[in-house]
Amino acid sequence: MNFIQKIFEDKIDDLVKKQFIRFSKGQFERALITIKKSKELKIKTSYEFSNDLVNLIAQNSKEKLQVKGKIISFKDLEPKIEVKYQKKGKQFISDVNTTIEPEQLKQLYENFKDQYLLLTIKSKDFSLITKTAIPKPGKEPKDDFCKLTLPLKYINEFLFDITQDFKEAKIKHIYVIEDITIPKEYQNNFELGRLNAKRKGKIIREITLDGKTTKKEKQILI
Repeated sequence: MNFIQKIFEDKIDDLVKKQFIRFSKGQFERALITIKKSKELKIKTSYEFSNDLVNLIAQNSKEKLQVKGKIISFKDLEPKIEVKYQKKGKQFISDVNTTIEPEQLKQLYENFKDQYLLLTIKSKDFSLITKTAIPKPGKEPKDDFCKLTLPLKYINEFLFDITQDFKEAKIKHIYVIEDITIPKEYQNNFELGRLNAKRKGKIIREITLDGKTTKKEKQILI
């Protein structure tokens, strides 16, 4: 389940909260998805979904996976699989190039699900290509950071609230942050205040199926 679905189904967790830490008050267009449907699904997304896509593959794979790319972390890297890493400033960066079992990918995800998994993954049923540099703050998002090919049966992972058939879907989410509240105990600590602040507002989910657009809204306190 990706973080947008968690929000719309009232299943907020720390990973969802992490998605909003950087946002001040205002409106922000984020979490872009393009889906082309034929004999399989071809999906492009903006960078926010990169970890969720790794988890989707890890949870549903039945065979060995070729994994290549980078793990970018702000905590020391101690993975369960053998990877080398280097420290650049506050970042720990690992270059990954290996073949692993699905259980190992699950463990990798669990170890670093709160960091950045910028991975390209190949198997019989799944193909994920992810860029290996985090987008710069303030840069307009694009729907080509991740490119995923997978079987049709996984369509509900992206269109969990749609039942009608389509050939092409475009989805975007507009974050409307109306108010930010910092708990009293963190008001004199900028970093802890930023991490523990509550953002109130709504998310507008705009879905365009073969040219026809519908909108849904969800009130948030994250």
